Amino acid sequence: ECEFFFTFCSLWARRDDDVVDGAGGGGGGGGTTLSTARGTRANVPGPDPAVVVKMKDVGVFQDAAKDAELLRTALKKFIGKDSDTIIAVFAKRSREQLVQISAAYAKTFKRDLAKDIKSKSPTSVDFRKLCKYMMLKPLRYDCEMLKEAMASKLGADHAMLAEVLCTKTAAEINDLIVAYKTVHLTILGDEVRKASKGFFSKHFMHLLEGLLSCKRKKDDDEGEGDLEAVKADAELLWKAGEGKWFGTDEMAFIDVFTTRSFKHLRMVCDAYVDVPKNKKQHTIDEAIEGETSSNFGRALSLLVARARGDMTDFHVHRLYKSMKGLGTDDRTLMHTVITLHATSSLQKVAEEFYHTYGKTLSEWVHGDTSGDYRKLLLALIGQESVDRYGEPRCGDKPGGRSPRPGGGGGGGAAGG
Repeated sequence: ECEFFFTFCSLWARRDDDVVDGAGGGGGGGGTTLSTARGTRANVPGPDPAVVVKMKDVGVFQDAAKDAELLRTALKKFIGKDSDTIIAVFAKRSREQLVQISAAYAKTFKRDLAKDIKSKSPTSVDFRKLCKYMMLKPLRYDCEMLKEAMASKLGADHAMLAEVLCTKTAAEINDLIVAYKTVHLTILGDEVRKASKGFFSKHFMHLLEGLLSCKRKKDDDEGEGDLEAVKADAELLWKAGEGKWFGTDEMAFIDVFTTRSFKHLRMVCDAYVDVPKNKKQHTIDEAIEGETSSNFGRALSLLVARARGDMTDFHVHRLYKSMKGLGTDDRTLMHTVITLHATSSLQKVAEEFYHTYGKTLSEWVHGDTSGDYRKLLLALIGQESVDRYGEPRCGDKPGGRSPRPGGGGGGGAAGG
C-alpha cells in the first residue's frame, strides 16, 4: 500500500507538465527544446548523449564481422559491459543487418550473442528481450510473438494475435503456420483454439480460423477488384449489418474480410458509403463500430486499416495503451517499436502520436521505462528521425503542427 501511495504521488506531481523547467528526467537522456501552442518545453527527452556519440562512431553498416567484433569487445569488459556501444549498434542497424551480425558473432567467437547480452544484463529483462527480438528473422519473430501471446497466465493476448494474423496475406500466414510447427512442434491452429477457450468471443475465434484457412485471394486473382463484385460485397455487408432488421450476420463479415484480397477489400470499404440503401451514408468504420464489438470489432477495424495501407492510427493507439496508466505493457511497446523500426515508419507514427496526445513519444517512453531498456528505445526513435531529417529531433513534431485538443497526459510508472 505504501509503495502504491508513493508511486501515485510521484505520478500526480508530474501531471500537466507541458511546460518543463530545467533538466529532463533521470536516466541520462539527452534533450531538446520543443515549442508548441501551449508553451515552450525545455529538455524534451531524447537519445542519451553518450549513445549519440557512439552511434556516430559506429557509422553506416559495412561488414557484419566488424560489428560482431565491436559487440564482443563491448561485452568482454572486466566489469559490466559497454552498454552504450551495444545500444548504438542495435539502433543503427536494420533487422536484416542484425541477423547477419548475430550469425557473424556465432561464427567468429563460437558464442550466442543473445546469451552473452543476457549474461551481462542479469537485471534488465526488458533490455535483453528487446535485443533478442531485434535479432530474429521476421518469421521466427512472429512465431515468438504468437507463442507469448498465447502463453500468458492472465489469458491470451488477443490484440497481439489479431495484429500478427490480420496484417498478413494468405501466403504469409501459410509460411507462418509451417514455421510455427518447425519452431514449437505444435500446430498453430490448435494452439489458437486452446488459448481461446473461455476468453474470446466465438465470432473473433471464427475470424481467426478464417484467416488461418489461408483462403484470402491475391490482388491479381480473377474477379478481384471487379467493380460489380465490389458493389455486390459492399451491399452484402450492408445487408448483414445495418440493413438487417435484427442482429448482425457476423459470418458474412468474416467471409468477406478473410477471403477477399486486400486490394478488393479496400475497394469494398470505399464503396460501402455509396450503397443505395445506405441512406445515412455511414462509412464501413461506422458500420463496424455500430454492429460489432469487443475483439471481433477491433479485428475487423484492423483489417480495414491493413487493406487501406495506412496503419498509423492503429500503431499510435497501441503505443498509447501500452504506456497508459500505472505500469507498462512492455511486450506491446517492444513489438510496436520493432515493427515500426523494421518498416522505417517509426518517425511517422511518432509525429502522429504527438499530434494526438500532446506529448512526444520520447517523453512517454522516458516516463515509462528505465536503464538500458529506455536508452535503446529512445535511440531507436531518435535514429529514425536522423535518417529521415538529417538531424536529431528527439521525437519532435516536424512542421510545427499543434496537438489535438484533449491530448496530453503522461506515462505510467517506470518499468524495464
